[in-house]
Amino acid sequence: MSAPRNASTEIGQRRKYTFRGTDYPSVTTILKYTPKEWLGAWAAKMVATEAVTGYEALGLAIAEQGTEAALRALKRVPWVKRDAAADFGSAKHEVLEALVAERTIPETVHHREIEQWRELYQPLVEFSEAQVVNTAVGYAGSLDLIAEVYGRRLLIDLKSSSVLDHVMRMQLAAYRYAEAVFVDDRIVAEMPPVEGCAVLWIPRDHPQDWQFIEVDAGAEAWRAFLNVKGTHDFLRGYEKRAVGELILPRALEVA
Repeated sequence: MSAPRNASTEIGQRRKYTFRGTDYPSVTTILKYTPKEWLGAWAAKMVATEAVTGYEALGLAIAEQGTEAALRALKRVPWVKRDAAADFGSAKHEVLEALVAERTIPETVHHREIEQWRELYQPLVEFSEAQVVNTAVGYAGSLDLIAEVYGRRLLIDLKSSSVLDHVMRMQLAAYRYAEAVFVDDRIVAEMPPVEGCAVLWIPRDHPQDWQFIEVDAGAEAWRAFLNVKGTHDFLRGYEKRAVGELILPRALEVA
């Protein structure tokens, strides 16, 4: 999947978009500030699974390189799994882009699920991989599709995660309530109103079980996104500053 034209990535995988000389945090970067109670349990599961299923390999590593080498390998497991999942999602987005643009699909990528979706739902695509911005609130992002499906204009996002959560509703709401579609410093269109939002879900563990799901990404999800945006702004604004001033004992103050 090609990177958005006006996007760049900072330290810590923070993506920003530049529009008319101003940097705007991406929607996905802002949503990293949502609670992720499941993340610790998921990481522990990945490490435990690797330790069990890769016991022989770990034993060999310990024998050849020592315990520390095996521990380093186990510590890397969650990041390796995360990157593999990201690669799967990027590949699916590449296929979606190619189908929309009627380009040749890379032969190395399994893409039957997206072809099936297109054949069944016959979307009439209005925007694909469009960059959007909201200068008043202060964010930007790249949406996957705005397309007419069965006579309704929908904002559609492709998801490849193992499960869906309500954070995606905030993501879709942020795109939905953007102000404009832009390229470089030029607004190419006002953000078109949509009649609903949907997710094309292709779970990476069982892609053959893909589903097309309409989700509620209206006013409630928009308010939730604005709350997270406030948390993002607060923490980013103070991340390089001390949390407060030292209170000295009065005896020291007199001295």
